[in-house]
Order: sequence, then C-alpha cells, then structure tokens
Amino acid sequence: MASASSENNLLFSPLEMMAEAEKFALSKAKKTSGMTMSLAIMAGAFIGLAFLFYITVTTGSADAGWGLSRLAGGLAFSMGLILIVICGGELFTSSVLSSISWANKQISFSKMLSIWGKVYVGNFIGAMFLLLIVSAAGLYQMDNGQWGLNALHIAQHKLHHTWYRLSL
Repeated sequence: MASASSENNLLFSPLEMMAEAEKFALSKAKKTSGMTMSLAIMAGAFIGLAFLFYITVTTGSADAGWGLSRLAGGLAFSMGLILIVICGGELFTSSVLSSISWANKQISFSKMLSIWGKVYVGNFIGAMFLLLIVSAAGLYQMDNGQWGLNALHIAQHKLHHTWYRLSL
C-alpha cells in the first residue's frame, strides 16, 4: 500500500513527508532575491486582505453571537491563506522551513537569516501598502465608524495578549 500511495502522491509515509519537506525547504533557498521579495510582498498583502475580510465580517455581528461571529471571521480570514497557497506567496512563518536546509547543511546560517529577513521585510511592505490603500479609501469609516473601531479593538486585544505572554 505504501508504494501505491507514493506512486500517485496522495498519501505519504512519515519518511516521505520529511523528504518532501526537505525539498520544499531547499526550494525556498534557491529562489532569487527578487522572486523572494515579490512573493513576500504579495503574501503580506494577502494576509492584510484576510484581516480586512475578518474585520468586515465581524463588524456589527454582535446579534449573531460570539461563536458564529468568530466562525464567520475565521472562514473569511482563511481566504487570505488560501490565496497565499494558490499563488505561491512567501509568508514568514513558512520561510522558517528553510531551517531544515540549514540543519541538513545545504545552506549557510547567513543564507537562512537572509531568507528570513527578505521575507519578513516583504511581508511588512505588502501589509503597509494595503494599509495605505485602506486609509486612503476611508474604509475605517464604514458602518458609521464601527469598522474602524472593530479593527482597533482587535489590535488592542492582540497587543494585550502579547504583553500578557511576555510578562509570564
């Protein structure tokens, strides 16, 4: 059964999965700087777009109940992740996979850090570009300012959660 599953690439054994992860990690290291940056900028914009979907879906949904609101928000946010997978974007969290190539001594430590830096900066640029568009369009004023207020509440919650974790 294992050989049949590897032939049609539907199922992988744990060893085959590790081999695929190693190939994927090395492919990240072989991309040009321009390709890495452009895919990272695109991914940053897609994650920002996912957050916009989340804010839009959850704004004014108090009557729907907490659980249904979060479910709808989660489904909306997942659209950004789907866009990244389909379009092949470089998100920082997935670029950490390049550490597999470093651990296998296929790339240097400085190359790994270079990949991480490019992807992190690219994600930031993509998100900031989208923020400029949102601000210029005045989306924060939608629903009599409730959209922007919802975005601020979400940001405040995330900051509070981060500070709480750092204080532990």
